[in-house]
Amino acid sequence: MDNPSLEHVSAANNAIAYMNCTDRMHLLFTSPQTAVPVSLIANSDAAYGDDLDSRHSSQGRAIFLFNCLIDWKSSKQPTIATSSTEAELYGASEATKDLLSWKQLLTEVYGPSQPFTTTLQLDNTQTIRIIKSDSDMQTKLRHIDIRKHWLRQVYKDGKISIVWVPTKEMAADALTKALPVGKIQKARELLCLR
Repeated sequence: MDNPSLEHVSAANNAIAYMNCTDRMHLLFTSPQTAVPVSLIANSDAAYGDDLDSRHSSQGRAIFLFNCLIDWKSSKQPTIATSSTEAELYGASEATKDLLSWKQLLTEVYGPSQPFTTTLQLDNTQTIRIIKSDSDMQTKLRHIDIRKHWLRQVYKDGKISIVWVPTKEMAADALTKALPVGKIQKARELLCLR
């Protein structure tokens, strides 16, 4: 903000042009079937070391209730990950915290007798393998190691299920990086934007 270059001004102009072209877009909400159990799904993704200045990774998460987007966030991770799996674990733990918060809120709204399904969707098979099994990931970063063990405990306690989805079906992918024109429409569909 103090000393913008022509590149920064161009990026700002592109963002304003995009917002001007999409000002009539909105989130689509559909009414759930009464017999369907409450389904909370969180998509989590990370872009490893994508900030060229600091090498921090970006993370994004999208949370869906009855397949309708209700919560999303895109941010830079506060610490530098030393591998893509560490970046994914960090993002997955943040998404899981939010997923469990939503589950707690909805349990208070619907009552404890309402059946819930809580699913974390990831596109990194190594991260899923580390969470689901007792296989070890060698890291000297304590905060990553703690998040790994916490995710493993949440999964083993049955609080969440973890499912692999291909990157092209990952709604949070659009929250971690700029997309080429051809992939923007698919990202809008995944995020329930119409």
